[in-house]
Amino acid sequence: MVYSTFFSLILIPFLLYFSYSEIFISSSQIIIQTIGGVLLTLSIYFYLMALNSDEASVVIPFALLVPVFGFIFSYFLLGEILTAKQFFASLLVILGAFILSLEFSEERRVGLRHRVLGFMVLCTIFQAAQETLFKFTTIENSFMASIFWLHVGIAICGFALVLFHKNLLSEFYESVRVNGRLVFGVNFISEAVSTTAYMIRDYATLLAPVAIIMALNGYQPAFVFILGIILTLLFPKFVNEKIKATHLIHKSTAIAVMIVGTILISQTL
Repeated sequence: MVYSTFFSLILIPFLLYFSYSEIFISSSQIIIQTIGGVLLTLSIYFYLMALNSDEASVVIPFALLVPVFGFIFSYFLLGEILTAKQFFASLLVILGAFILSLEFSEERRVGLRHRVLGFMVLCTIFQAAQETLFKFTTIENSFMASIFWLHVGIAICGFALVLFHKNLLSEFYESVRVNGRLVFGVNFISEAVSTTAYMIRDYATLLAPVAIIMALNGYQPAFVFILGIILTLLFPKFVNEKIKATHLIHKSTAIAVMIVGTILISQTL
């Protein structure tokens, strides 16, 4: 969270310089976008809390709640209604992502993880609300103006979290002290990539119904799996993705279902 706050503080002056003539929108829209930045930060915060509570394979499936909340928020705030074909296609993408996230293991016990569920429900509600609010205000304003005030909100919320959770700042100092420039550089690059991804995702919501864009986020586990296979083949000592025949069939089937859903969605846009 500290790195996200620092990156937003670095990015804000550049956005101000290159988009100065566009950022002064109505006060109500400024407030909404700033709140959106707070919601995005809280979404990331609760996602990280969930990851600290359990394995990624347990946490990721709960992210499929995002399009569900997105459908609800976009219906009431934007009046967006999916056609039957769009709804079915979105369900296919979500189903494929769910299948992809499943782990088949005899030792693995299945149970409801209330702590993770609580964190991820909050995470997905905040994320869906942020994307819907972003589209709500950006339809009538500049994209860069919305991005500027979004990062103002991220910086404000980041400062608040650091003030109320002193351990976040102490962990940041410790990581820099132990690993120095390396960890700072890696995290800076990570924040740059993440920010670019968020900007692309938010821009995509302007081109199609919010719920559809959120459903397509289900491709993230697929890309992680494909990248994992490549890294396992190239660097087996550092990455160990399961690539037995049963695992490949399982994952490939899930990705195929998602591709079918995506094709159906593309036919409706």
